[in-house]
Amino acid sequence: MDINRKFLLITYVWDNDLRTIGPLYIYANAKKQNMDVQLLYINVTKELNTDALREYLCENNFGVIGIGLKTMNYAYSIHLTEEIKKILPAAFIFWGGVHPTCMPEECLQHVDCIAIGEGEQVDIDIVNHYEDIDFLSKLDGIGLKNSDGASSSELADK
Repeated sequence: MDINRKFLLITYVWDNDLRTIGPLYIYANAKKQNMDVQLLYINVTKELNTDALREYLCENNFGVIGIGLKTMNYAYSIHLTEEIKKILPAAFIFWGGVHPTCMPEECLQHVDCIAIGEGEQVDIDIVNHYEDIDFLSKLDGIGLKNSDGASSSELADK
């Protein structure tokens, strides 16, 4: 069975806002490691265009989707994640950023795992090993669901 490691990294922008640098570092690190990765900016000041999202996701058939968020994007991220799950139910979805780092148990209710702390290497580890939950559970910087609910690991090394 082939494992789909095609990686989509989603981050948010606001009207007339500069792009945040964190997702660019993660994207550059993934490209440096020859990963099949795309970076998608979504403007959170506009209503989510689910038709355009469906078309984009279906055309690309991503296996792993990472969403970077802050607390102010939490509700939007829940909605986006639900829409993605409808379109690509087999995709492994994780969140990273400030809110998942500060509120891991809350975030794990909505996704397969979270990246805690610095994401440059953690995100790569998730994409490379998402099908091996036992392996991921041994890595710092990754929060996973377990049979008792949410479980989070230590912060990733800086």
